[in-house]
Amino acid sequence: MSYIFMKILERRPASYDSGIAKYGAGDFAEVRGRMLSFVKAGNRVLDVGCGPGTFAIECAKKGAVVEAVDVNPAMLYAADLAAKKAGVEDRITFQHASATELEAERGVFDIVVFSLSMSELREVEQWVAMHSAIEFLKPGGKLIVADEVVPAQTAQKVWYHLRRLLLLLVTYVVTRTVTRPVRDMEERFRACGFDIERADTYERGSLQLMVGNRMERRPEPPVLSPNTLPGWTGIPGRIYSYLTLTFKDVPIRTGLYEFGHPGKDSPVFVTANYLLTFAAVSKHLRGLDCYLLVIDTRGINVWCAAGKGNFSAEDIRDSLRATRADDIIETRRLILPKLSASGVRYRDVKRLTGWEAVFGPIYARDIPEYVGNGFVRSEHMERVRFDLADRMWVSPPFALFVAFLLLVPLLIFRHLYSPLIPALALAVGFVFPAAFPLLPTNRFFKKGLVLGLIGAACATVFLLAAGAPAKEIIQWALIIVGMTVFVAMDFSGMSAVSNYSRIKEEYYVVVPLLGIIIVSYVAISFLWR
Repeated sequence: MSYIFMKILERRPASYDSGIAKYGAGDFAEVRGRMLSFVKAGNRVLDVGCGPGTFAIECAKKGAVVEAVDVNPAMLYAADLAAKKAGVEDRITFQHASATELEAERGVFDIVVFSLSMSELREVEQWVAMHSAIEFLKPGGKLIVADEVVPAQTAQKVWYHLRRLLLLLVTYVVTRTVTRPVRDMEERFRACGFDIERADTYERGSLQLMVGNRMERRPEPPVLSPNTLPGWTGIPGRIYSYLTLTFKDVPIRTGLYEFGHPGKDSPVFVTANYLLTFAAVSKHLRGLDCYLLVIDTRGINVWCAAGKGNFSAEDIRDSLRATRADDIIETRRLILPKLSASGVRYRDVKRLTGWEAVFGPIYARDIPEYVGNGFVRSEHMERVRFDLADRMWVSPPFALFVAFLLLVPLLIFRHLYSPLIPALALAVGFVFPAAFPLLPTNRFFKKGLVLGLIGAACATVFLLAAGAPAKEIIQWALIIVGMTVFVAMDFSGMSAVSNYSRIKEEYYVVVPLLGIIIVSYVAISFLWR
């Protein structure tokens, strides 16, 4: 089974266990029995992601004291009812919290359990959860993880990915969420400070049960080198990332990277885990002795991630905890990119992490000068420059993306659609960025409307001179105006001068306008004889 399907089952707590048993071919019942065999009377158990409370209740029946945690209130309600029905409610405490923010006593638990809950976390959250587990456990305590993994054998791996792809689509449509198989589980256990006692796989290698004992001394936290990134992050990866700039986010590994020979008091810069962003920042950090904290922004660049809430104090906190940066760096001072200011507040970083935060320059190329100035920003380091070179740099992937979008309808509406339209879109994708500052107003759709009306007027003159009929002239005018408005709004996401709230307001005008243009075009095509 692909346990991504459990995201749908979570909407029905009463049928969660039966659904897991049905789609798991019975193997998970055996796994749960193995997990239960480690629980003894008098143990204190922390069950993270307890679901409907089945495992927590069985532990309580064996005489253990359990703290059961889940982020889903419906699951906790069902678990509480089940505990009362089983008569063990006095041995179970329920807590509504996420795996990365739960509150529990340190160093008192005999067992910490993650049962089909680790795969619901992002990679950085998985590291945080496992690092937290060692703090909750007694010396010699056990960490038990049972979750979805990618099979090791090729045939099983192919079958696993085929099944998962189908379930991924269904699950996302229903829940708008997905799960992620836990990768490199053995490596993570050891890196977090656990000796592996048991590692078993089930369900054709797609379900793994791993049990680890807390080491007496934790390993040193790993520090990454930018030179150890996988090969796809080289020139081919950057070309691919550039050409897919408008619709494909290319993430890299999050973590703490070192440049030069940094010490405990070296500066710590922060950036996003987007390939092109990392490449640009890395280029200008070489030659400095510093650290670079790459946080999980879901593979989105700094400015867009801050606007979407993915470059926040909470994300910085999770990355600091995942990398155990406190054990490596004493300065407790972070230098954030200035373009993250819309998503991060100084006091939130200080409150959540204990680290101070300051904003550095806007552009990575100014970092060496910023360091040389004693970490003081000059006036030019605070100014966004969206000049012709910047606009033309983003034009090729932007123009290709727009042309691709308008190429798809050509395959469906061949009789109503001209092959010239994608070609025209490609041209507009270059013209609009070039003409951007010359067009009046500061509203993107108005700039597009002005350019569209100019283009429609030029097309009208050309078609009249060529003796084209009135129907064709009106159709092309509608196409050009609609296309330039669409291009203008799409370019807002590539621009360094747009504002999320104002763009959102513009869409309330643009969507009806484009709807009217499309309906008018179709109506003329069918009704004008």
